[in-house]
Amino acid sequence: SGPYTATLGPNWSPISTTGFPLTSDPYGNLPEQVWIDGVAQKQIADGATPSAGQFSVNRSAHTITLGTSPSGKEVRVADLNNALTVSAQIELYGIGIRRYSPVVQEGLSALVYFGGTSQDSVVENCVFQDSGMVGINTARAITLRNITVQDCGNTGIQVTTANNFRMDRFVIRRCNRGLWRAQPHTAGIKVTRTEGLIAKDGLISDVPGAMGFWLDVSVTKSYALNISVDGATTMPGAPIMELGLHSELSDGGYYGGVQHYSWYVNCRVKNTKHAVKFLDAGYTNIANCKIESYASVGIYLQQDGRRNPGGRWEGTNTQGGNTGDPYVVPWVGFGTGIYNNDIGQGGLQVIAYHDPPSGTPLMLGWDFIDRIEGNWFRPAPPGSMVQLGRADGSRSSYNTLAALAATPTAVGIRGTKLGTNHQSNSAPSDSVAIELPEEITNMLGVPRGIKRVGPILPEPTATF
Repeated sequence: SGPYTATLGPNWSPISTTGFPLTSDPYGNLPEQVWIDGVAQKQIADGATPSAGQFSVNRSAHTITLGTSPSGKEVRVADLNNALTVSAQIELYGIGIRRYSPVVQEGLSALVYFGGTSQDSVVENCVFQDSGMVGINTARAITLRNITVQDCGNTGIQVTTANNFRMDRFVIRRCNRGLWRAQPHTAGIKVTRTEGLIAKDGLISDVPGAMGFWLDVSVTKSYALNISVDGATTMPGAPIMELGLHSELSDGGYYGGVQHYSWYVNCRVKNTKHAVKFLDAGYTNIANCKIESYASVGIYLQQDGRRNPGGRWEGTNTQGGNTGDPYVVPWVGFGTGIYNNDIGQGGLQVIAYHDPPSGTPLMLGWDFIDRIEGNWFRPAPPGSMVQLGRADGSRSSYNTLAALAATPTAVGIRGTKLGTNHQSNSAPSDSVAIELPEEITNMLGVPRGIKRVGPILPEPTATF
């Protein structure tokens, strides 16, 4: 008849929320995990009496109490922190890793951590699930292929200082089950301080209140190709995903006198608050994407007061770290290309503005944009097609393509930045599309010269 109490092995403490606050789950920082016949149980406050499907811990008595009778059932309690800490090159094939409760410390807050000289390691056909915090954390350039990360308490995959990191065919789903806030690093995948990233053919779904695919702090020459993000969630009462595709404090990168570009190509985003956001992120193109069912903004270009100081930076990033050369990645949002996208209705379709309007350069709306061409806009309610910022931080709205072509200099110099686009409720016509660079068609594996509005490739599959 209960209570069903047993001695708890590890003497764990709740995870600190200092600088990393929770949202609506007050107990999401409690580290223990329990499964009864494979069904995860919900942890409630220490010492509280659990109901069916719940459990609690008494830290002073070192006991754990179940609300569901364990009689005749298999009960599993996570009592290890990390499955693998990798400090040399390995190849990991066909392994499933689950049910660990990592402690929160640099790198080791994951089922699997790659450091040391583990660069060029390969992980293929593996599943990582039921981490109390992060699934995979790597500080080295490894290759992930045909991998699934699911049912994690926090972020699915964290990547930092991993130049030339590769990820091909992946599924990240049902993460942030602890309902941590998006800032400073909760996402399906978060990448920092990395050059030459390629992520291709992936699904990210059900990461409530967090980011989907997030490149943050001096990520350059990055390619996100054929990635689908669905921000809806199966967690009762949890919010939809904050952002689908997000570049922050990043750039294409200015190397050896050549300005490079980062790319989001052939991606799909739906059921998010904001679909795509570039914050202090320059020379990044979004092309052939389908953007729909967003609550607030479809494509959001913003500059705030931050600039790359060089050296080590703390700021709002509690981990700090080297920010890279400000000449290479200045954290300024010039040079955005918006090409061949199928932009649906939701809230605002496109925003570009400086908020708060401080720092140098002070950017007007058109200053963010390299070119807008080949896009298919749905007719929008007044004031919600394109909003461009003025010097005082306010925004002016342009609801038709003709109005956009007649913008005043108060929102920046348009010049030749506006190409042929279309606005209609009908299905997109490829007649307005432009060709993608050969570099991109080669990476996608599609014919050179193809012209298409919206995605060219079919949606990635969840099975490999």
